[in-house]
Amino acid sequence: MRTQRFCLVLTTLFCLAVSPLVAAEGVLLKYKFSNDKPLTYRISTSLDQVQKVADQTIEVSMVNTADTLFTLNEVTEEGVFNLSSTTTRLQVTMQNPLTPPYKFDSEAEENPKDSFLAAQMTPIFNELQGATLNLQLTPQGEIVKVSGYADLMKKLIEKVPAAAGMAGNLSDEAARKQFEEVFPTLIDQPVKQGDQWETEFTMDMGAQGSAKGKKIFTVKGPSELDGLKTFELNVRHEVEIDIDVKQGLSSIEGKMKTKDSQGTIHFDPETGEVIKIDNQYLVIGNMKISSMGQVQVVETTQDHHIQVLLLKETTDSKGLIYLTSNK
Repeated sequence: MRTQRFCLVLTTLFCLAVSPLVAAEGVLLKYKFSNDKPLTYRISTSLDQVQKVADQTIEVSMVNTADTLFTLNEVTEEGVFNLSSTTTRLQVTMQNPLTPPYKFDSEAEENPKDSFLAAQMTPIFNELQGATLNLQLTPQGEIVKVSGYADLMKKLIEKVPAAAGMAGNLSDEAARKQFEEVFPTLIDQPVKQGDQWETEFTMDMGAQGSAKGKKIFTVKGPSELDGLKTFELNVRHEVEIDIDVKQGLSSIEGKMKTKDSQGTIHFDPETGEVIKIDNQYLVIGNMKISSMGQVQVVETTQDHHIQVLLLKETTDSKGLIYLTSNK
C-alpha cells in the first residue's frame, strides 16, 4: 500500500513538473496542402449599413457567400504553395429601400433580371461563377502574390460593360485582402496561451479612397469544435477608411473607424487547416456629400461579419456525396 501511494505521489509530481514544460514549448501553427486533398471553403461576407441624413434613415444589407475550391498546383523550393482558387457556387442577397430585394444563386435554374439592379448585377455574377484565380501562400499564411484578376476583369468587361465600375473594388490587392480573411497570418514559432502578434495592411480603393489598419491575434489555446480538436485564436480588427469620391461637380469625403471588433479562429495543427473563422467588426463615421453647392452630412454605421467554414464530404443513405460544414 505504501509503495502504491509513493508511486502515485511520484506520478503526480512528474505530471506537475512536465506540464509547464509542454505548455512552455507551445504549438507550431502552419498551413499544409497536398495534391490529393483539395479544400473547399464557404466564405460568407455580410454588410449591414445604416445611414442617417437629417431625419431620414436608410438601411442597406448585402450577403455574399462563395463556395471556393483551393487546389495545390505545386510547392516551390522555398516552400511556397502555389494554389488555384475556383468559385464553385456563388450566392448573393441585397436589401435596399430604393429597389426590390435581390437574390442570386448560381445553382438556381433562373436568376432575376427584370429590375434595374438585377439587370446590372445578374450578368456580372453569372460570369464570376466558376472564376479561377491563382495565389502564392507561405506556410505562415503570407499571401505572396495573387494573379488572374486582370484576365478575369478584361473578359468580364467585354461581356458585361457595366462591370467596369467594379474594377477598382476587385483589384489584385482587394483579392489579396479576401484571401487573407481565409488564411490568417501565423508566426513562424511555437505559440502558447496569451501570445500575441499583429499584421498591418493598406488598401487602395481606387476612386473610392483608401483603407489601412491592423489585425491583432491572441492565442487562446487548445479548443474543440464539433467534436474536432482545434487550436483557438482570437482576432481583433482596427480599420480606418478614408473616403474621397469625386464625380463631376459632386464629391463625397469622410473618415470611418472601427468602434468594436471581435473574432475567433479555429485551426487544426495536425492537418494545417483553418476549420472555422468568425469575425465581426463595427465601423462608424461621417461623410460629407457636396453637390451643386449643397452640403449634407451623413452619419454612417457599417456592421461587417465574415465567416469561413471548411466544408467536408458527407455521404447520405443513398450513397450521394454532399459538402457540409463544421458548425
